[in-house]
Amino acid sequence: MRPLTLTTPKPLVKVGDKTLLEHLVGKFPPEIDELIIVTGYLAEQIEEFTKNGLLGRKVTCVRQPKKMGTYDALVYCQPLLKDGERFALFYADDLIDSQTVIGMLKYDLAISVKEAENPKKFGIVALDENDFVTDIVEKPENPPSNLALANGYVLDADIFNYQPELAPSGEYYLSMAAAKMAKNRKIKAVRAGFWFPVGSPEDILKAEEILKTPTLRSE
Repeated sequence: MRPLTLTTPKPLVKVGDKTLLEHLVGKFPPEIDELIIVTGYLAEQIEEFTKNGLLGRKVTCVRQPKKMGTYDALVYCQPLLKDGERFALFYADDLIDSQTVIGMLKYDLAISVKEAENPKKFGIVALDENDFVTDIVEKPENPPSNLALANGYVLDADIFNYQPELAPSGEYYLSMAAAKMAKNRKIKAVRAGFWFPVGSPEDILKAEEILKTPTLRSE
């Protein structure tokens, strides 16, 4: 995302007149009424941006001192979660639609999935005949399918009982923890209606055009 992120953390990069973070939180239904934001790079800017809450929701920021992966980031939220508490987790640099979020919240445990043009870049999901997760393979060299893990999980504190192994990248992936969890509990895969990962400055321009479509503009 450079040069945009040389002075701005990625969640605060703007698409149109709103930050990526505002685009995401704006898709949450009222039942998601409190936010925990894990920060790292230029954390103080996000802390300042959300110090009075965000879109009517209370915000607590926690810092991940070293970039050790998505599961490691979640671990820093654990002290703020009650035993057995259910929560949703989303990545601030992916655009999604509100109906996908609502659909996920209908299940005790869920992920969002969508077909990807380049599955090597994503976690690839295997499902049973009822769309429950049987496995997730992170960034496979030979993808078994093109069904990618999109933006979002619905989990509970039980996820902390499924610590993943350290990946070759030196990170602990939440997707690998979810794959372990799926061996013991049913995790529903919800097909994302809209999912657009923002990974480059060029994607900003594409996203601005996509968000002009009537269906997404009206959400």
